[in-house]
Amino acid sequence: MKARILSIIFSLFIFISISAQPQPNYGPNGFCFTPRGEFRMLVVFVGYGDNDTLLPDSMISNWPASQPFPTDVMQGKVFYTDYSQFNDSIDPVNDRENISRWFYEQSNKTFKLIADTIRVNIQGDPYTRVWSVPAVLQELSKLHQSNHRFNWEDYDKRQNNPLFKNDYSAYNPDNEVDYLAIIYRNHRNQNEVHASTGLRLNNTTDTLDGYTFENVPLFIQNRGATKVWNLFQHEVGHHLISIGEYGVHL
Repeated sequence: MKARILSIIFSLFIFISISAQPQPNYGPNGFCFTPRGEFRMLVVFVGYGDNDTLLPDSMISNWPASQPFPTDVMQGKVFYTDYSQFNDSIDPVNDRENISRWFYEQSNKTFKLIADTIRVNIQGDPYTRVWSVPAVLQELSKLHQSNHRFNWEDYDKRQNNPLFKNDYSAYNPDNEVDYLAIIYRNHRNQNEVHASTGLRLNNTTDTLDGYTFENVPLFIQNRGATKVWNLFQHEVGHHLISIGEYGVHL
């Protein structure tokens, strides 16, 4: 009996010791963020002021120049805006290409991603100005400082970049925005890169409103909101698992 008790105690010790060790490269922790828990992101739609009319609506039919946002975004078909919406039954129309719902269902209802949308205008025109991230950040800073249309702290609820090693789904803010999406109402040519993610703002290291943006995970899309449903999943997938293209599109 004594030997059996010692054996049980030893087994418990080994189990506790192993459990206490960190989990190196544990995929569900994610690379750029942990896809678990509540997650609010900022989606910035970028126009060019009066120059928006230079780009005919026929070229970006989902986002007429007269609208601040694409039509399906204004209809609530792309992102949820409140966590309570995950309690609703699936809507066969509005949830058909809803990014928030897709991540929720694919994560076995453990990841609740919602988004706030904001519109800014930058200098230039929709045919020549592409991926001007610093200009977008400066316009956001102006809005933040002038009338607090938004607060950066709403989008900094956890630490960035778990790098598969840590679960950062419930962690302290780190003075870096958790995730930023920028979508431009522009168009240059059909061969231009349509969207990208995982970019690092290595040339934007200065502090802006108390936040740094050097290591902020970023999704960028050219040519309006065309196919944002497919592109967002695809590009964020690259960044979540830290893997590139391998010549195969599924």
